[in-house]
Amino acid sequence: MGYDYRKHFGEMAPGGAREGAAASPDRPLPRLQRPAHLAHGPHRHRDLHYHSQSEPRRREGAAARRLLEAVPGIRYVEVEPEPRFGRLCTVDVQAQLGQNVWDALIRDEIGRGRAGGAEILATVYHGCQRLICGFEAEGPLAIEHYLSVFARGLGIEFEDRYKKFRLWEDPERVLAETTACQQANNVDPSRARELVQKTFGRLTTAPAGGNAPAS
Repeated sequence: MGYDYRKHFGEMAPGGAREGAAASPDRPLPRLQRPAHLAHGPHRHRDLHYHSQSEPRRREGAAARRLLEAVPGIRYVEVEPEPRFGRLCTVDVQAQLGQNVWDALIRDEIGRGRAGGAEILATVYHGCQRLICGFEAEGPLAIEHYLSVFARGLGIEFEDRYKKFRLWEDPERVLAETTACQQANNVDPSRARELVQKTFGRLTTAPAGGNAPAS
């Protein structure tokens, strides 16, 4: 991602841990120093949406968990990954499972996280975040990319504009918000409108209460 967080951990670790000391995958990351203005803030509980269909995916999920666990104020809630999601959440996986089944599996994962005390479902991959973030409109958990969660724990806010637009369910509002950017980049207005209407129209998830088939 262009930034060496291992170096960052080494520099910020309490007790003067040496630079790069957290690089080994076999040891936990040192806890980071929380910014002073957040030191007494509330602890937040997160679970993690990750994939387990291959060893690389399992390693990536473990790495994301280690990042979150290294930040003071974050408490991790363990939720087992759903194997039927495959290697990544995609429209092809939705089609293979059927939209109703995929939606029900997402809701089940959100429900398991909530039952464990989670307040936020953190996603590892941007593709998953984009397909899942609309479920935030239904309640009980916020849906955020894990690096947004990680950054906020260190006092860094970064707006997820895709999620904001998705939850608006209002293409005209999105177009108005992005007109200046489109014009600055010479985007064809008709193509922009087509894409925005397709991407940020009304949410089409199946009604809550649909049943996923047993594993």
